[in-house]
Amino acid sequence: MFAEVILPFPIHKYFVYAVPACLRNQISVGMRVVVNFGPKKFYTGIVVNILEKSPEKDLKTKEIISLLDNFPIIKDIQLHFWKWLSEYYMCAVGETMNAAIPAGLKIESNTNYVINPDFDEDFSNLSDDEFLIAEAAMCAEKLTPTDIQTIIGKQSIHKLIKSLIDKKVIHPNEEIEEKYTPKKQKYVTVSDEYKNEGVLNALFVQLEKRAKQQYKALLQFYNLAKGTGEVSLTDLNKEAGQSAVSALVKKNVFVVTEKIVSRIKTAPLQNTIFDVVLSPAQQNAFNNIKLAFDANKPALLFGITGSGKTEIYIKFIQEILSKGKQVLYLLPEIALTDFMVERLRRFFPNDLLVYHSRFNAQEKVEIWNDILNKKPKIILGARSAIFLPFSNLGLIIVDEEHDTSYKQQDPAPRYNARDCAVMLAKMSNANIVLGSATPSIESWVNAKKNIYSLVELTERYGSVSLPEVEIIDIKQETFRKKMIGPLSTQLFNAISKAIKQNRQAILFQNRRGYSTWIECASCGWMPFCKNCDVSMTYHKNINTLKCHYCGFIEKIPDKCPSCKSTQIIMKGLGTQRVEDELGIIFPDAKIARMDFDSVKGKKAAKELFKGFDEGKFQILVGTQMVTKGLDFSRVDIVGILNADNLHAFPDYRAHEQAFQTMMQVAGRAGRRDNEGKTFIQVYNKENPIVQFVANADYVGFIEKELKSRHSFRYPPFVRLIKISVLHKEKSKCEEVSKILKEKLKKHFPNYQILGPEYPIVPRIRNFYIRDILLKLLKNKELPNLKNNIQKEIKNLNDNEISKGIRFIIDVDPL
Repeated sequence: MFAEVILPFPIHKYFVYAVPACLRNQISVGMRVVVNFGPKKFYTGIVVNILEKSPEKDLKTKEIISLLDNFPIIKDIQLHFWKWLSEYYMCAVGETMNAAIPAGLKIESNTNYVINPDFDEDFSNLSDDEFLIAEAAMCAEKLTPTDIQTIIGKQSIHKLIKSLIDKKVIHPNEEIEEKYTPKKQKYVTVSDEYKNEGVLNALFVQLEKRAKQQYKALLQFYNLAKGTGEVSLTDLNKEAGQSAVSALVKKNVFVVTEKIVSRIKTAPLQNTIFDVVLSPAQQNAFNNIKLAFDANKPALLFGITGSGKTEIYIKFIQEILSKGKQVLYLLPEIALTDFMVERLRRFFPNDLLVYHSRFNAQEKVEIWNDILNKKPKIILGARSAIFLPFSNLGLIIVDEEHDTSYKQQDPAPRYNARDCAVMLAKMSNANIVLGSATPSIESWVNAKKNIYSLVELTERYGSVSLPEVEIIDIKQETFRKKMIGPLSTQLFNAISKAIKQNRQAILFQNRRGYSTWIECASCGWMPFCKNCDVSMTYHKNINTLKCHYCGFIEKIPDKCPSCKSTQIIMKGLGTQRVEDELGIIFPDAKIARMDFDSVKGKKAAKELFKGFDEGKFQILVGTQMVTKGLDFSRVDIVGILNADNLHAFPDYRAHEQAFQTMMQVAGRAGRRDNEGKTFIQVYNKENPIVQFVANADYVGFIEKELKSRHSFRYPPFVRLIKISVLHKEKSKCEEVSKILKEKLKKHFPNYQILGPEYPIVPRIRNFYIRDILLKLLKNKELPNLKNNIQKEIKNLNDNEISKGIRFIIDVDPL
């Protein structure tokens, strides 16, 4: 018997292993196995097929070392989904497996070094460093690579280790490490002897007279147990005192046992479970979505901001749960999950599970196992939640479906979770609804082609009006010296009025950090990252310059390295600087900031949202995070501080993303009883994008944008594939990218190939980058063309000229 196994490598094939006789009655597709790959290295693989004979007769096949599971942890649907995703996004299925499975479910071997039994203790031919390692290896049971680096005080140890192995002083030893360990906790119960009511009463009487602290500890046990018969030892020690509890354990009154507990925190049981009541407009949308589901079509819910799309989702979730099925609710940002959890728990207090990348490896394994065991009913998560092992999926909701955060950038697979969710729903026979106030152009066109069903919700919940939008020409305001920090006079007056009325304002600035760049006032010198061709951003809280591409940090120089001038000035406006300047402009206002730097950790976003919702802050300033799905009742004023920098990028999607961002952030205002107002500050007041936002004219914008896309052959009229060629030498990068283009010309006409060109940031982490963009027609030839691309890249990879070159393929790039 043989098994085809997926291994976590970027290699486009399955690996065949022999199944030892002892595992033949146990092994099954979807189970994890430990296998040897390469020189004594061990990895976790997933069984995808059982074979009666090896597909390669003359190949010597290694045996599977061990089986990690008693039952499959990967469903058949998942394996089909992985295969589709790998083929569509042109990556190896091993890369998909690596992204899909939590780190805690993977086992790899760690290399340690031990003394070679054949070493004759002859140190005469060893260098000083080799002598130190040999001496340490003779004394220690094993040495890790870190141990060796510490002993010799050097980072580079590869040549040293190789030399010691060749001289038969040490040899490598592989240890397999299980990454997941169940959480164990000690619990206290009453021993069988004292479960008799008479004996227990006698004990109480005796303790009350002779041992007051033990008497109180026993009382405390029953107070905490509340009928369960057990109490956490930690909790009991905290309430009753460790010495009293220990004394009762010695007397055999208490028995301490250890048991496995879940790391996943569950919400306390609620007696009151809310119900949702739909308005006539929401009910009409709900009915139309049901018609789409009856026709087996994805539904695109185009609902303006504040129209109550979430209530419609909740109504559908209730229906699906009543059928005993699971729901996947996708959100674009991790920061939004806590906000949405609070809303959903009012309706589903005991059926909700959250999953995203900020959970640690151990927690992810337990969530995986809960879903595998069909425990949770609703899974709320960011894009990686599409990989969970659903067994009975009934509905997928993709909220804010237009959001670019659904697209994975690095590493492979570079998938779009929205598009993958549509395929997952199809494979699972589940329904899917995509919701947005500003749908992506691709989804809009799919709806117009009747591939999706378009459902419109055109009025706000409670008949609240859309916010009034005022466009402010800050070019004129700046010229007349009327700007108050980053605020125009109109925006300043509106915020002041809102604060006086105990209302709130949200300000959007699409740059984090304090200053977006610094420069020398004398010669124009600017600090650039040493690893990337991009200027560094100043962060005031750490008083350093930081690269937002590789994370490199350096101090601000006291004087210009070029001309020695001390006139180094801040330029540009980041969220930190906006926050600081607002503190001066509104000294009595409480100001919160929401960006990648300020919202870190599991609880940071939740606490910020809660504080703002309860009115603890009057002003919230932030980046893209403040544009997405937030629903605050006190917000009257929204300000977009500089709308021009949203679309000033050489990217065919720049106008679409700028329009969506402005529409979304504008929609945060006036979502309850007060009519809100949005101020858009621009240098070019006549920009058509801004005019479309001011008129809330999504359809008008889409029609104009589609004409432009059609003229220049961009999605949704073609399919894009971007191939990036990376190398640390600029000349090598240019040479290989030109060779690749020539090879691709055999398969594509010239008009379908753009580049190779340098991207906006031509060097990242010391790698030069050249991009080739392929425009492919959407037809049956697409799979063959993808295969041809991969063949040409493989042939180049096998050629000596491509040594040190990395090729990155991105299908449907953003």
